[in-house]
Amino acid sequence: MTPSADEPDHRANHLLAALQSDDFAFLEPHLEMVSLPKGTVVYETG
Repeated sequence: MTPSADEPDHRANHLLAALQSDDFAFLEPHLEMVSLPKGTVVYETG
């Protein structure tokens, strides 16, 4: 399925694109597009 203007192409994300099809299908309903400024730290250890 090709994403429409309303549906982001999650496979453009290299981590998501590396998933097996069944793993991606399990996660896809829970994904949402988030815009972050360049350099944003998403997770810090500790």
